[in-house]
Amino acid sequence: MPELPQVWVLQPRVRGYRVPVWDRVAQRAAGRYSLSVLGPLAELRESGYTIGPHFREFPFHERQWLGRTWSTWPDAAEAVRRERPAVVVFCATLTILTCWTLPKLCRQLGIRTIAWTKVHSRSVQRSRWTDAIKRRFHGRFDLAVCYGRQSLEELASIGYPRERIRIAQNTLDTDRAFQDRAAIDRRAAELRQAAGIGDAPVLVSIGRMVPRKRPFDLLAAWPRLRELDARLRLVLVGDGPLLDEVRRRAHALDPARILVTGRVPPGDDEAWLAAATAVVLPGALGLAINQAMALGRPTIVADERGADSEILEHDVTGWRYPRGDIPLLVETIRGVLRGPENCARVTRAAIEVMRDRVNLKNMVASLDAAISEALAMSEPR
Repeated sequence: MPELPQVWVLQPRVRGYRVPVWDRVAQRAAGRYSLSVLGPLAELRESGYTIGPHFREFPFHERQWLGRTWSTWPDAAEAVRRERPAVVVFCATLTILTCWTLPKLCRQLGIRTIAWTKVHSRSVQRSRWTDAIKRRFHGRFDLAVCYGRQSLEELASIGYPRERIRIAQNTLDTDRAFQDRAAIDRRAAELRQAAGIGDAPVLVSIGRMVPRKRPFDLLAAWPRLRELDARLRLVLVGDGPLLDEVRRRAHALDPARILVTGRVPPGDDEAWLAAATAVVLPGALGLAINQAMALGRPTIVADERGADSEILEHDVTGWRYPRGDIPLLVETIRGVLRGPENCARVTRAAIEVMRDRVNLKNMVASLDAAISEALAMSEPR
């Protein structure tokens, strides 16, 4: 029996929320190709995840230079020469230097390459100069798999051939929101009780305590927010370099009604979202949007571009406000708290999007289709 073609996925680090993605891709691949996900696995081991045979420990190095973090998979070129995979999928980020150099070697060896990419950067304003850099960077890959429609449009606008772009809408495993909702709600009730919240309305924000997540915006809004309802509470979930300062300011502002949890055990982030009367994400939007929408929680986000947030349409599947605009943030929250009928309409639509369109099944199918397409290419481009 002929050996199956090898498909590698290079990851800077393998996150727990990605484990179900690669587990399901490996299942779909059975009999057609052999999947290997290469990257540091320490986070999975520390969190107790089951690490399947398709995960492979692979070093990833980072260093600071000129105020930025630059990184490599230092063993990648040697491993590619030695093992000759048929396809390599890159987590395609401009600051990962291997993504600039390894595609050329792959092309010389007849190995297909896929850029798995958001395209945009939160930290760099788009310009002709940045577009030119991205065009040179992404042009190294045979195919591109984008996180969403906005990523596709940006990639096409800088000159990457539209016919070589595919979408695998970025998400995490939200199936639990539909299959294990009773268990999530029980844990949510326990968290409320332990925090002394009871049945009071509560705003929940989840994210790393870093500047781009803008945790201080909610604290700045709190003097006006607490006037909306004498029982209203605020819960900030997450850790990071700003955690101590967030805690200090929260304690000085309103220690009785603001809770800063720090890092929570796996699953409790989801339970805190389920416990929310409304979820507020003031910056650097990520996959907490998907969780909140799947759980049917009214979700309010800063109006930022990007594939992770495009699933939230204003007053259709959630609410947007101009990032950093504290008065409009307060007014948006006021409208959500005092408009239960409109909230019900919007959250129903959000649940439908997450159940029927933006789900792990569709993401995995799209990734598998792109890999299969790359395997079917017969001649180097």
